[in-house]
Amino acid sequence: YFSLNLFLIVITILFSFFLEYIFEILPCKICLYQRYLWVGLAVILLFSTFFLKKLVLIKISLVSINLIILLLLGIYHSGIELGYFNNIIKCSINSGFDANSIEELDKAIRNSVNNDCAFPKFKYLGFSLANMSSLLSLFLLIFNLIVFKKELTSYNEKKSRANH
Repeated sequence: YFSLNLFLIVITILFSFFLEYIFEILPCKICLYQRYLWVGLAVILLFSTFFLKKLVLIKISLVSINLIILLLLGIYHSGIELGYFNNIIKCSINSGFDANSIEELDKAIRNSVNNDCAFPKFKYLGFSLANMSSLLSLFLLIFNLIVFKKELTSYNEKKSRANH
């Protein structure tokens, strides 16, 4: 269970770096926040594998909380891209409006990078990276909650057998 989680998370992180450094698709601020959460999730899984071996319910709780935050951030980011939400996080860079001449403005425009969260920089089959992150975090959250329910049921059965 943890191996599947870790595998998918590492693939997600590597894919984000691949897009950034190979294809030069720069992430916006919300993309970076999502990446930090994915890395944090990988750290939680690695840490819990070595130090919380018997505390499965705590491991699953930490993973689930992180996935809920990832899911909400992914939905928010997708909503910004689709125009459903106004972005409260300043994602864009200096606009160049402080230019004193047409040449300076032209240079600012040509040298700027689009880092606005409202404009997806990559789509596959109609899904932006924010959409894909939302779907993956939803899938992993559902998967983790199913495992959580099984582990909790198993724990309660062991506890009731020990009491009888």
